Order: sequence, then structure tokens, then C-alpha cells
Amino acid sequence: MEQAAEQRGETAEKEGAAPNATGAVDLIEALRASVDRARSLKATGEKAAKAGIRGRSHMTHDELADALAHRR
Repeated sequence: MEQAAEQRGETAEKEGAAPNATGAVDLIEALRASVDRARSLKATGEKAAKAGIRGRSHMTHDELADALAHRR
């Protein structure tokens, strides 16, 4: 008779289980996303500066992108 995986000291994993089933946050992925957002904002700010858009320091990334889009 065949023993259950747990009895043999093996762990049984369900196929297709979500990697973050516990709800834990992947900190490395969160850091990468944060760095990407910062780089994107910096690049957009630099483009806005070259375009001569005023009030950049008080604008969000979306506001800067809109100002650039309407400037052209």
C-alpha cells in the first residue's frame, strides 16, 4: 500500500497555487516598481523643463504628461 506524501516526509503542493497566496507583498517587486515610477517622473520632468512648462514642481506625473501632450 502506498503511503501519503506527508507520511513519507514530502510536502504536497497544489498545482496552480498562487505564489502570494498568503497575501504577502513581494518587496523586491515593490522596490522595482517604485524605482521605475521615480525614473519615469524624472524623465517626464526633464521633458517638461525642455518644453518650458511652468509650475512643474507642483505637478503630478499625470499633470506633467498632460501639459506635455497639450503643449505640442
